[in-house]
Amino acid sequence: IQIVPGESGKVQLSTAPEYRSPQPERMLATSSRYSTILRTKTRPTCGTLHRYNYEEGCEMEQGLNGKVAIVTGSASGIGASVALGLARRGADVVVNYSRNEKDAKAVADQITGWGGRALCIQADVAADGDCKKLADAALNAWGRIDILVNNAGTTKFAAHTDLAALSAEDWQMIYGVNVVGPFQMMRACVGALKAHGNGSVVNVSSVAGVMGVGSSIAYAASKGALNTLALSLSRV
Repeated sequence: IQIVPGESGKVQLSTAPEYRSPQPERMLATSSRYSTILRTKTRPTCGTLHRYNYEEGCEMEQGLNGKVAIVTGSASGIGASVALGLARRGADVVVNYSRNEKDAKAVADQITGWGGRALCIQADVAADGDCKKLADAALNAWGRIDILVNNAGTTKFAAHTDLAALSAEDWQMIYGVNVVGPFQMMRACVGALKAHGNGSVVNVSSVAGVMGVGSSIAYAASKGALNTLALSLSRV
């Protein structure tokens, strides 16, 4: 399913052709006008951290020179890949982690090793104060925020047929990170994102939110909620 701009700023749904991707994860991206599910067809020029390993000595590009990005949950996986990709294109990047300080520092060190600028900040996006701390870190260091990537996520593995496997606390924990966290990050950054007239927000979602599949019912529901959050805020 692809969400595209309709007439007079309305959104409409259309089907998009399927294809196999070397990176099966899907991201729900939003701008001020529309939302769309993105599929990565090819690996970045320098690969991606951990899964494909960035090669040393990547040539820095300048397409995002002077821009500032915050990438939540960027110690590993998709978040690390996004942080490195943005830095490679010239952006200053706030690398965020909740518990994995070692890997987060490795990502930040790789960016600075290329000649880029990076901060490594511990924060739990489920905590509103930590979201404000991330925004303040970027503003205090570089005076602006242009890109917010809400990548941090969590789950609990539970068979969909086992309704007793998830407690109320499990649901609150998953929603706290996967839904409330992105909202709190957007709220903390919205003023800075609007200040320069061209801010961008990317919410990393999942096919689970569309198909009702995945590691648990709570995870699928949280990604569906994230998709709806993106649609609602794309009109703000």
